[in-house]
Amino acid sequence: NGAITMEEFEKAYEYLNRELKMQALQDLGLSTVAIVGALVSVLGFVGLVFVFIFFGISAFSGGSAFEGVINSLMPLSTGAFAGSQSKVDPREKLEGAVKAVEEMLERLGDAD
Repeated sequence: NGAITMEEFEKAYEYLNRELKMQALQDLGLSTVAIVGALVSVLGFVGLVFVFIFFGISAFSGGSAFEGVINSLMPLSTGAFAGSQSKVDPREKLEGAVKAVEEMLERLGDAD
């Protein structure tokens, strides 16, 4: 009779919706192959970074991995401690810089 049932309409609508989504993703360059390739590349890169870190730890450690972690945490904690101890007022730094520039300008003026 040429008429479709509600079930056929829903299936056709779902199929059309799925195809439109897939086409939009492909137009953006986000096909399944591209997404899987990017994911594998990122995971490979992260894996290489971890291998690099662990080789570095083993190179600087005396024996165990625990010593290596402690040896790598020491410079980090020292840097954090040194950074937290810097309580110089920015205004004082600016005033010192202005004085230094003024002195240089005076010296350059005296040289003429």
